[in-house]
Amino acid sequence: MNKPPGRMAHWLLETPLLWGVGGFAGYFYYTQFIKQISWNTIELLIAQHVLQYGTYVTSLDYPSALTWRPVVPTLIVAFVRIWTADPMLIYQIICGATLAGLAVMMFLAARLLWGNVAGHLAAFFTLTCPAITTGLINHFHSYSHLGALIVLGPALYCALLLLQDRPPGMAPTWRLHALSGLLWGLAYLSRSELMLFAGGHFLLMLWLHRRRRLPLAPLAAWWLMFLVCFIPYNAYADHVATRDGLLARKSIYTLYMSQGWADPPPDAVADTEGSGYAYAIKLYGDPLANGESAIRAFRNNLPAFERRVRLNTEAFYLSFHDPDFFPPVWAAAALLTAGMFVTGLIPPAQRLSVCLLLGCFVAIHFILIYHIDRRYLTVAIPALILLASGGVHYLLHGIGRLPRPLAVGLNVAVFAGLIFASRAEFRTLHDHLPRNRQSLAAMDSLGTHFRSLVPHPHLAGNREPHIGFVAPANSPIYPEDPTLLAYFSRTAWVNHGAEGTFPRGRFYSFRECADDYRYVPAEQLAAQTADPSIKVIADYVNPVLGRYYLLQLNP
Repeated sequence: MNKPPGRMAHWLLETPLLWGVGGFAGYFYYTQFIKQISWNTIELLIAQHVLQYGTYVTSLDYPSALTWRPVVPTLIVAFVRIWTADPMLIYQIICGATLAGLAVMMFLAARLLWGNVAGHLAAFFTLTCPAITTGLINHFHSYSHLGALIVLGPALYCALLLLQDRPPGMAPTWRLHALSGLLWGLAYLSRSELMLFAGGHFLLMLWLHRRRRLPLAPLAAWWLMFLVCFIPYNAYADHVATRDGLLARKSIYTLYMSQGWADPPPDAVADTEGSGYAYAIKLYGDPLANGESAIRAFRNNLPAFERRVRLNTEAFYLSFHDPDFFPPVWAAAALLTAGMFVTGLIPPAQRLSVCLLLGCFVAIHFILIYHIDRRYLTVAIPALILLASGGVHYLLHGIGRLPRPLAVGLNVAVFAGLIFASRAEFRTLHDHLPRNRQSLAAMDSLGTHFRSLVPHPHLAGNREPHIGFVAPANSPIYPEDPTLLAYFSRTAWVNHGAEGTFPRGRFYSFRECADDYRYVPAEQLAAQTADPSIKVIADYVNPVLGRYYLLQLNP
């Protein structure tokens, strides 16, 4: 009689426990070595305003950021912010939780479709895929994409549960349908493009219910929960956009804005978005003259639009052939699953699930009309990971029909090849950057200094202090890191250049607001105080930046 496996063996073979624990621990540790926090500070600032003032803004003087920054990822940041104010620790927790949670969900989804081996493969692929691990963690705009993956994993797993074959009388309950609709609604509030994934899933369920003559009432529960997320958000976001003249809700403006990244002008300057926006107007005409219709704009210059899509298509597929994004061996395994689906070799019980996964990858091609920033492709990675684990499953199944010695050798070769294909990820994890604490230390010190010195700020026109910062001549911190000053001082995000040919402020929800206070280095003091109305209220030695002076600009 076979001895039943022990509890530890059960955890190792039947559950994703170790993948979840290992994923959290590994990437929680790795995240501390990122180059800079940079623009991820924006989510921290919004979270701070949500907690302190109950408003979704980067400054009390700016319009709502709901039209610009996705809701769910920022609220996740706000939740973690309740427990700790350390921006690096917040980022570590969210990165670790994202990779751990996604690995668990991919294990469960692959096991549902193809069994335990595929489940372990999917978890391994998740934790060693550069697109969603080291690549995304080191990106300076990653919070919204990390937050989307937290929700997308459970949404995909629940969607696949609903597509499984069941005996007559064992149809999924309305509760599971409602949960699926809610998860897809939250996914939409994380990344709006995930609405395409949700729509594909609903169409497959509708077809399935009609084919099996299942009651349609549970689908109403799915729709109700999705619409609970969809309608209030869009109603309020449209209201805010109309009230404040924001442009991000209209696709023509975001398409024009992305021109500089997709197909830049011959005389492009450092401001990629600004020069690209002006170039798009030259190519397609003024947005207002086009009735703010993207279709009409592109019809004005079809060759330019075709060139844009062609360049994006090349960049799109090169990304999925790049070992630093998605290892080509895994892409080949995903193609094997796709090929078997097209030729009808996929077992009937798995066809709808594979159709959904392929549909998710097809849906992400909408990005070809915008521009290829690899972080926008990360929402396709979970579906590709499942397709790849399925491809390896089918390959191993075919190898199992060979004579045993040959089958064993080929199995070993397959697993060795998969591990070898992940060598770039292991190398990146091992050869990480040294910890950069300079920016955090510099801005934390300034923020603490301001709050202790100016408990009651003097404001002439702003609702909260706007604190400017002038970097020293040879700054040891990165140019974007002064955004941390607003976070540590618990004040407003300071940005300038809201107006102009490219109306940046109407995209990113900020306005021109004068500085109330300003930190300047000692060598800049004379130039900054030439105006006699400017008052020096303190001098201060920053542990990273040296001697600084705090100026009050509206005494």
